[in-house]
Amino acid sequence: MNDNIESLRGEYRRFTSAEVGGVIRMFRESQGIKRAVLATEANVSEKTIERAEGGEGISEDSCRRIARALGMKENAFTDELYIPSPEEAVHIQKQSAEDFQRTHRAVSVAPLNAPRDILPLFRCYALIPDEQCVADEHLHDFATLKQALVDYGDISGDLSATEQLEAAEEFVKLVR
Repeated sequence: MNDNIESLRGEYRRFTSAEVGGVIRMFRESQGIKRAVLATEANVSEKTIERAEGGEGISEDSCRRIARALGMKENAFTDELYIPSPEEAVHIQKQSAEDFQRTHRAVSVAPLNAPRDILPLFRCYALIPDEQCVADEHLHDFATLKQALVDYGDISGDLSATEQLEAAEEFVKLVR
């Protein structure tokens, strides 16, 4: 990375109002959040969200509330940050995509209806269940299920094939 220092063309500065609005809109839309919902979560008016996304200036307090509601650092829109040049941004994005491809593996999503569906999960080195789409009333059950998967995964290498199948059958019962 040190050999690329000379190619840096960005600058340290605060986001402009237009950039703040673009980031808010991008994060909101990527998370599938309506303006009204974001406004409620941020405790600001829907008009404030509309103005921000339109590139109009809003108060720093509103910026902090919106950033927090979007799951960002509270000072994401108010502090000076390093803003890369467009060329740098493309390079950073490409590098991030390459790093992600090298370190992550996509797996298909499938229902867990039978022990045959469960057994491959026991052999995963890392499995990160995402509770983002789990309804609040199911979070406890989901956490229990997630912990059971971790526990079974930890011991599955020490189990015989028959014991693994029995464990998978127990896990299917938990899923149901």
